Amino acid sequence: TLEFWRSEFTKIMNGKDFDSEHGYTVHYMYGKRGRGVDFNPYGCPKIIASSSSGGPHGCPFKTFSANQLVSEMKTAGIQDTFKQQKILKQVKSRNYQSACHSFYEELHKNNNFSYNIHNAKNDEEDEELEEKTLITKHPNQYFKQSFRYHKYHNSKPIISNNN
Repeated sequence: TLEFWRSEFTKIMNGKDFDSEHGYTVHYMYGKRGRGVDFNPYGCPKIIASSSSGGPHGCPFKTFSANQLVSEMKTAGIQDTFKQQKILKQVKSRNYQSACHSFYEELHKNNNFSYNIHNAKNDEEDEELEEKTLITKHPNQYFKQSFRYHKYHNSKPIISNNN
């Protein structure tokens, strides 16, 4: 895990700075240092509430400028300006999770993400729907569902280097 974070952070800082500023924290958060307690990562509401502009942390829909978001959307494959404007309108209205939801839907066609929870026919479908609605409530769920989608569709997940 530390190697993953080091490889990501060294895009914006050198390895020595990462080790001194973040290395201990990564070990601590995974229960390898300090009290030995494994922490649950923050969900979207908490990330949005604590996000400020600048730096690699936070919700991109809250912290990125409109130009940065459009660049990210284009990189991800959302070329339609109407769809870009829909997402930007949600961001301007401070509906960051809705913007994330729309972004996800554009990248994951035919995923039944918009499926109405009232259409569930049984508990199993209801559980599956609940899991899908968590996509914009927790970054880990977004990643998990996206990974499943791309694995099923034999396509590569979108990982931007523009952050």
